[in-house]
Formats: sequence, structure tokens, C-alpha cells
Amino acid sequence: MRARFATLRAWFKRWLRIAKAVSTDQRLPWPVRWLFRAALAIKCVPLPDFGIDEVLLLIGVGLLAGPYRGVWNAIREENR
Repeated sequence: MRARFATLRAWFKRWLRIAKAVSTDQRLPWPVRWLFRAALAIKCVPLPDFGIDEVLLLIGVGLLAGPYRGVWNAIREENR
């Protein structure tokens, strides 16, 4: 059971590092970085947001999966 929590904690820390890198990496243009920053900021506010943060995240992920796939792969490899 303890090993399972350690694995989950490591996975969570890794994705937090990747989220921070995506929102601050200079290889991505500033509108893409701001999309992720806005989505994460809206997610932190405990008010009803009517799905705006999910829409912003989907747009950002679509951009990372499309034209910026090389940068996304580099960011993931750097944060392993």
C-alpha cells in the first residue's frame, strides 16, 4: 500500500513539473503559455466557472498535439 502511494506521489509531482514547464517554457509562443496559465488560474478559484477552464485546456492541448508537438515531446523528456 505504501509503495502505491509513493508511485502516485511521483506521478503527480511529474505532471506538476510538466504543467509548470508548459506555462513557462520560452520555446512556446506567449499565447499558448497564457492559455495554460489562465486555465490553471481559473481552476484554482473556488467559484463556478461554467467549464471555461476545460475549454482553455482543450485548446491548449490541441495546440500542443498539433503544431507544437516537438516542443511538447522535448518538455516531457526534460521532466522525466
